[in-house]
Amino acid sequence: MEIINDIQVRLKILRKQIKHQPALFAHLADCYILTGKHHQAEKTLIAGLKQFPDSITGWLVYGNLHLENGQSKRALFAFERALIINNDIAYAHQKCAEILEAEWEFGRSISHLRDLKRLNPLSGYTQKTLELLIIRNIVIENNFFNKKDVLVVSPSNLRLTLLKHDLLPEQFIRVKERDQTKKL
Repeated sequence: MEIINDIQVRLKILRKQIKHQPALFAHLADCYILTGKHHQAEKTLIAGLKQFPDSITGWLVYGNLHLENGQSKRALFAFERALIINNDIAYAHQKCAEILEAEWEFGRSISHLRDLKRLNPLSGYTQKTLELLIIRNIVIENNFFNKKDVLVVSPSNLRLTLLKHDLLPEQFIRVKERDQTKKL
């Protein structure tokens, strides 16, 4: 309950400040989203982005609003718009990769994951996700499994399938797998 009161107080302050600092529109819209006032958030974002089309924060909040409303294509557009302004936004690349993977657009998702890896090269999660998507993409492109089956087949079986057909990218081959391929 205290958090909601804090947001309500922040809303009051932002409504006053926005008259003198219109660039705060994204923060105001974010508070509207947090209080469930999605229609008001959208109105605020549309007006703000019209006035400040290069507002990265505005596009990110707009993307979040569309995600909350289950509008993945609109969310993707907003996140990609932020990336046009600045391609070094890890959050936007992560959201784009997630949306595109859910839409079965592995190729485009891989592109965003590569950018995410460039921005955060030490992330094991990003590396594993990128590797799995690349493997899934190769398996689908070569018609070994369809899109739905590729999600239920274990990653190790996907790797093995590609190894048997000499299609697993060299950088993904593990020492143990190299030994297996020599036996095949």
